[in-house]
Amino acid sequence: MKRNRSSGEAAMGLAERGRMFGAFTKSAKVVARSTDTDNVLTFGKTISLIVEIRPNKSVKQILEAQHYICAGCYKHFDDGKTQILDFVQTLGWGKPRLCEYTGQLFCSSCHTNETCVLPARVLHHWDFAQYPVSQLAKSYLDSIYDQELADLLEEKNMSLAAIQAAHESEINNLGLELEKERDKLANIQLKLQEELKLNESFQEELNLSTVDKDKVRSELGSFLLELMAILAC
Repeated sequence: MKRNRSSGEAAMGLAERGRMFGAFTKSAKVVARSTDTDNVLTFGKTISLIVEIRPNKSVKQILEAQHYICAGCYKHFDDGKTQILDFVQTLGWGKPRLCEYTGQLFCSSCHTNETCVLPARVLHHWDFAQYPVSQLAKSYLDSIYDQELADLLEEKNMSLAAIQAAHESEINNLGLELEKERDKLANIQLKLQEELKLNESFQEELNLSTVDKDKVRSELGSFLLELMAILAC
């Protein structure tokens, strides 16, 4: 089992690891009730989530279990075999390639030595190393992570929309409150104007009352003078 500790793995941040762990954990819930993970693997174009560490098997054991055919295209590994091809395979080229995700063997057309993080190793060992996988497994695992990012983006957009809606509602409520306060202020100003008018009217009446009082006092003084003049005679 070979790990590809590339610079990409070393540069993977904690946040990205957390998102990937969340993606695999969420996807694992879909198969949590499955008790026989061997049954979810089939040849061809179907694949399922694997969240358990598979036991190590020799290449011979896997070949016998697969009847010496590629798990992807059903091509027999000995088809078209020549002495040159046999010699090339002895050098390590063109041999059946193990998919570390499914535990199956694939031909070089179905397995181009691309690598991917394995959910089982992340969930059980917090291992984010890249392992060689088949093309089918690579596409499937990438789709899980891409879907999780899409879900996160959708949740973020929904959250932003909810926040925006809450702010708009708050602004509308503030607008209504301001309108009510404006109406109250208008009523207070109207009442104040009425009070001012009443005050002015009362002041005018008070001034008239003062004038009349002075007039009466003046007339009374004149009357007393006339009375005293009459009595002196």
